[in-house]
Amino acid sequence: MKFGEEEKAMWLEDWMRGGKSAWAYAKANGLNPQTFVKWTKTEAEAKPCFVGVPVSAMPGAQASLKYLLKKGK
Repeated sequence: MKFGEEEKAMWLEDWMRGGKSAWAYAKANGLNPQTFVKWTKTEAEAKPCFVGVPVSAMPGAQASLKYLLKKGK
């Protein structure tokens, strides 16, 4: 069953007023626990994040990078 954003917000608000874990709340209310736990995560927590770091910020990295490129790895 799919829920709209308003329905999700209602479930989350009700859960936050109680003292149960997200998993326990979902099971007690007939919701899929895995899905409900995902709803409780912020966007930043839910998606893995990668940050680019310039080679110039890492001392000695340029030499290592040249070595790796030379070796074909």
